Amino acid sequence: VCISDPRHTDDATRALFDEHLPINGVQPRPKEIFAAIDAAALEAIYFPSVGMTAWGIWIANRRSAPLQFMTLGHPATSHSPHMDFVLASTGIDFDPACFSEKLVLVEGAGTPFQLHSASLETAPTIRRNPEVLRIAVPAKLFKLSAEFLGACAEIAKRASRPIEFHFFPNETGILFQLARQRIEETLPGVRTTTYPSTAYSLYLRNLDLCDIAIGGFVFGNTNGAVDCLVRALPIVALDGPEIHQGSEQILMRPVGLPEWLIAKSVPEYIEATLRLINNDEERVALSEALVGKTEAFLKSEAERKDDFAGAVWW
Repeated sequence: VCISDPRHTDDATRALFDEHLPINGVQPRPKEIFAAIDAAALEAIYFPSVGMTAWGIWIANRRSAPLQFMTLGHPATSHSPHMDFVLASTGIDFDPACFSEKLVLVEGAGTPFQLHSASLETAPTIRRNPEVLRIAVPAKLFKLSAEFLGACAEIAKRASRPIEFHFFPNETGILFQLARQRIEETLPGVRTTTYPSTAYSLYLRNLDLCDIAIGGFVFGNTNGAVDCLVRALPIVALDGPEIHQGSEQILMRPVGLPEWLIAKSVPEYIEATLRLINNDEERVALSEALVGKTEAFLKSEAERKDDFAGAVWW
């Protein structure tokens, strides 16, 4: 039974299910939602994500089935006493104490990605000795913490060559204007470009203008990291105890990026970024090694079913 907002579920997705229980995401009514779920007499509820919709949070905080479990589409604990298990991957370092649920660990790099059709249309652009080195920051607005922007200021201050930050907060309208204003206020005198949300192919073209990428913190990047690695941009990431602080590392290790790019502290993060900025030969070698490594993000349909279904039946 697919429980979803019809506006965000296409026909191909609904065809995978026996039934579709539609949720009115515009004006969701808890009483109506719970009544519909109870009438379905479910024996288990799987939450691909908890935290992206209000009605999803309501359901997660209620006992609606004997078995309730989740994966980390929104990578954090639900803190719900009614969420029994969380399926996570062994390919990422985190502190289990951060979860209220019982952990079920699946071997390997976890959920695979299906790349956007535009991802591989053109070869990545690798600039060997740019006059101005461009740093991509593909992070939503809420990931641009004061501490992260402070690290950007320190990087700009200590860089041995001209640099420019390219921010991709994926916002439109007033939130985009707010993002650009805050970035410029926080980084006075630093060259920055902030992009509004665009079509994916244009986003990739703008990403191709950059030479390296850095992950926001304390909440890391997953989709943005995939985009950067597919376009052969080395990434600097900051590790931490929460699973969402390891979003980049689970992608960086399979493609062979060195451990020094996964910093354990903000000073290490700054030093790793400066090392990429100041050493064209090393940076270019890392980019060239990333070309064609997309298979690291992909797994066969059979492998996906075995990993997930095996854990659920267990």
